Amino acid sequence: MDETSHILKIQTGKQLYKQGQKNVKTITKEELKINLFGALNINGKSVIYPMGTLKKESFAEVLVKLRIEFTEDYKTVNLLNNILDNLILSKKEIREIISANSPSNENFVARLLRSLENNKHDDEATLSRKLGKHCKRESTVNPKKQEEIKLGHILHLLNNDLLVENLKFEKRIVFILDNVPTHRSDFIFEVAELLNIYLLFLPEYSPELNPVEGAWDYSKLHLKKKTIDTVEELIDNSIELFLDVTSGDSLYKTTVEQFIPQVI
Repeated sequence: MDETSHILKIQTGKQLYKQGQKNVKTITKEELKINLFGALNINGKSVIYPMGTLKKESFAEVLVKLRIEFTEDYKTVNLLNNILDNLILSKKEIREIISANSPSNENFVARLLRSLENNKHDDEATLSRKLGKHCKRESTVNPKKQEEIKLGHILHLLNNDLLVENLKFEKRIVFILDNVPTHRSDFIFEVAELLNIYLLFLPEYSPELNPVEGAWDYSKLHLKKKTIDTVEELIDNSIELFLDVTSGDSLYKTTVEQFIPQVI
């Protein structure tokens, strides 16, 4: 299975000509941007999903959807769907978890007082910076702490003994993908292993070895001919075009005969 994540941007709105002034255009346009994930299966069954972001948690969500798509046992599919429904935490949920796990006020104040004592000879600006680090570290909006909570939650849900055992009896998905740093993270490797997905990476700087790239080119070429005014329209049209170009056997044959031997 070949994969690519794609950021698609288009200009929206019609070009309108003023009455009696054919060469004067009034253009009202807005840039729409969506993240898409598309994969070409070796058997010709392609999939495409909108992605919230290109971050680790969104890619993990895509891997779960992919596993659901190619899992035969309905009980395992139901289990995966339940996990998927609870996979991504809201910002409010993340803040609540951080608050619940934060040290008591007494411990925090004690740490601040120790820092004040240890750095009492520093100037005001330096002391403020050091104290600020303590506050930022315990803040519910600390990006590093938020990511730890998000990724830890996903691994906790997927590290389900019943799920892992059931997936041993499903066909392993071999996933050919590019070298985006997110794809190569330890977190994604762990998610893939739990889902019985093997990640096979293309050589660096070789998009020509990924036949799915042609599907994006096809989609963009045809989208430019359409008038699209909303994100929803852009998503619907993108999915339709992607599935259209990947539904036949020509792209499948190209993958098997040309690309797979070069990758393997």
